[in-house]
Amino acid sequence: MICDRYVYTNLAYHEAFGLDLSKADLNKLGIVPDFCFLLTATEEICKARAKNRKNKSVIERMMEQDPGLRVKVLENYLKYPMIIIDTSELKVKEVCERMLQFVKY
Repeated sequence: MICDRYVYTNLAYHEAFGLDLSKADLNKLGIVPDFCFLLTATEEICKARAKNRKNKSVIERMMEQDPGLRVKVLENYLKYPMIIIDTSELKVKEVCERMLQFVKY
């Protein structure tokens, strides 16, 4: 199964909003994934990509108002076991190829 949001996303955002999840048992929150990728980009590229979106989520609008929120969320993501791929200079196909290097099928 491939999904673009998962337990780590909920944890990272909730912690950024001040919820203490330090004692959360990940095994009780859902299936722990075999692979979890965190696709990152530079702050400038993130802002440009968000600006080009037609329908912004509530979270995206909050991040525009509070730039520190994006930093908090990223710091929280980094607490969890993830494979980090910087997509700043990559095309979609290249991102997929990098991800497939980790997945044995």
